[in-house]
Amino acid sequence: MRVFLDECVDWRLARAIAGDDVKTARQMGWTTIDNGQLLTVAGHHLKTNRLADLEPLVPKLLAAIEAATIGAAKVIAP
Repeated sequence: MRVFLDECVDWRLARAIAGDDVKTARQMGWTTIDNGQLLTVAGHHLKTNRLADLEPLVPKLLAAIEAATIGAAKVIAP
């Protein structure tokens, strides 16, 4: 599965997503792309983008990756 981590997500979270092709916005060269709508939605669901706050969500994230379908988006929230 291919996973994209936006630039507001700590890149170290990729280490917890073993076995998948994980790329960050910086790795893709997409750090200057404006995605205001996505950030607005994410802002309603995430307290912070600190690694310590994101790591507890990894089990839900891995389950969502396993069940993912092409073209679908899923919000992972506590």
